[in-house]
Amino acid sequence: MSIPTDAPQSRPFTIRRATRADVSALQELSITTFTQTFGFLYAPDDLQNFLESTYSPDALTSLLTDPQCAVWLAFDAGVGGDTNLDAQETSQPVAYVLAGPCSLPHPDVRSGDGEIKGLYVRQGLQNSGLGTQVMFIAVDWLLERQPDALWLGVWSRNDRAQHFYERFGFTHAGEYRFKVGCHRDHEFIVKRALHASLRQ
Repeated sequence: MSIPTDAPQSRPFTIRRATRADVSALQELSITTFTQTFGFLYAPDDLQNFLESTYSPDALTSLLTDPQCAVWLAFDAGVGGDTNLDAQETSQPVAYVLAGPCSLPHPDVRSGDGEIKGLYVRQGLQNSGLGTQVMFIAVDWLLERQPDALWLGVWSRNDRAQHFYERFGFTHAGEYRFKVGCHRDHEFIVKRALHASLRQ
């Protein structure tokens, strides 16, 4: 489940592939952005248990060392007015995108299909165009692997996110329930065929 942002770029960002050394930074960013975006939906205990299991150091280390998956981190190059790369790396990441093999529960998913598994941007940067930048990177990486199709899941009540993904050629393909404790979110499954064009 993911939520993108989409707006013209107005400030510089540095985006790079995450490594095992980024586990702590990715954990903090994942917990913060998920809670900011969806925390209001869940009972506190359900949310806490989900965050602790999904974003544990072991879980993230496994993800970052999986050759079939890739995570990119974005850093705000405008922090402190310093655009030096070394300076950026001392700051906390402000967005990430995760891509890998599709695991969504849809009968048309085929072995080798790719999925955008998560895209999150910190509050305060959600009109910066950063969502578009990291989305392009993840889609390009998946397409290099020559899948039959790309997939993702998006919250059914997030019209903004759905319109964003439509620009990348994704169309409605199904529905499922995303489990967080006792809560079941109504999610849409969207699919992008390889011939789909991007709408700028």
